[in-house]
Amino acid sequence: MDIQFVLQQCPLFSTLPGDVLEQLALLVRKKAVSRGTELFRQGDPCDGFYIVAEGSVKVFRLSPAGKEHVLSVARPGQSFGEAAVFAGEGFPAFAEALEDTLLIFLPRGSFLEFLEARPKVAHRMLAGLSQWLRRMVGLMDDAILADVDTRLARFLYSLAFSGPAKNEAEGKVTLPMQKQVLASHLAMTPPTLSRALTRLEGERLIAVRDLEIEVLDPDGLRDRAEIAESP
Repeated sequence: MDIQFVLQQCPLFSTLPGDVLEQLALLVRKKAVSRGTELFRQGDPCDGFYIVAEGSVKVFRLSPAGKEHVLSVARPGQSFGEAAVFAGEGFPAFAEALEDTLLIFLPRGSFLEFLEARPKVAHRMLAGLSQWLRRMVGLMDDAILADVDTRLARFLYSLAFSGPAKNEAEGKVTLPMQKQVLASHLAMTPPTLSRALTRLEGERLIAVRDLEIEVLDPDGLRDRAEIAESP
């Protein structure tokens, strides 16, 4: 695994020069985990944060009744647990590997020392944290304001044309998680997700083959997602 490459793919560090990434790479630890491994629990002391090199990790919270709500799914190049590092508090959620996953871990103490010695690096990272905050606000808006079909269309359009799995040439993508996890991530039940997929397929916007999704009408899907066209 090329640690510097993984760091460079992470939005937090994507603007850092090569020599700084080389120094940062000296701090990290590699960690391989199997599917179902719990990386931390809500309230656990934060001893550092993770970046996914291979595989995927779901970050979720549990309601008082024990219902799981997936906040995000971290895929290669994406970090999780970083907010707790700066807050100096416990982890605000649970994290569990969705498949066999390779991670890099940045210990909190040495990472904060690294930033204190390089204030300009900390300033550059603020942009990455702002992206994380916007993503969380977007998820809240979707859950509160958008109907289920719009939420799903927005997720699929982003996955196909702007996410790490994009394939704009063919508009074909593989869902990065099982449908039960996706339903929780989109704040809906699995039966509701199935019906929404059926409706979008009935409108000939997509074709569904288990976890494989083909976008048949990109413009129509974008309109369904209520995403403004780029100028």
